[in-house]
Amino acid sequence: AAGATAKPAQRKKATAEAARAEQAWSKFVETSAKAEQSPASSTGSPSARPRTPPNGGVYRYDAVFAKQLLGIALALSRSVQHGTLHVEVTEVRPACAASTEVEVHDHLVAINGAAIGDVRGEADFADRVLGVLRAAPRPVTLTFTSGLADDGFVTSQAHAEEMFDDVDANADGVISQVELIKALRRNAQLAQALGLSQTIRQEDGTRDAFTAVFHKLAIKDDKAISKREWCVGLSKLASETII
Repeated sequence: AAGATAKPAQRKKATAEAARAEQAWSKFVETSAKAEQSPASSTGSPSARPRTPPNGGVYRYDAVFAKQLLGIALALSRSVQHGTLHVEVTEVRPACAASTEVEVHDHLVAINGAAIGDVRGEADFADRVLGVLRAAPRPVTLTFTSGLADDGFVTSQAHAEEMFDDVDANADGVISQVELIKALRRNAQLAQALGLSQTIRQEDGTRDAFTAVFHKLAIKDDKAISKREWCVGLSKLASETII
């Protein structure tokens, strides 16, 4: 009789456990569905995806902007190693709708699926990139690649420091205008990275271009460039534009 009484009790317990498990599963499914449907801003950070793929490639992603003001600063930046130009994010403001996704140093590579391609200079940057961004109807989809896997400042600081040491002829920790002019004469790669002529002359406009670049790099003292200023500013040789 005791055994007969135990079996219904066991069955009742098993039934209750099964019911609790079913309730827990239903609650999990409901919570997961709400998380998937909620906007990215309310769930925290959609960039929980890895910034660089496991195979070491470039992380590419799309960000959709509904407002006319995108809330990001873009600049025409020059690769330290190759001298190529690209459109780089230099600031992400709180008003940016995709602030949890877009990061400083990321590269803008396409607008509404149309690749930007090679950027040839500041005029091209203003007309073909900024002009299109301002005129594009909202929402607009921008495609970026991660700046963590490119050949620019983020992955080339050691290279920038080597270039600084080469230019700093007297090893006093700063670069003077005379040192930079002499370094340009002997180093074509340096001239390409800075977008300057190897020969600086007063009469042909190359002196004015040299002075403008030097003052962009020399933030604290317009007569000398520190190593930190050099490394931070080497790839940022165009005016930032808030979009």
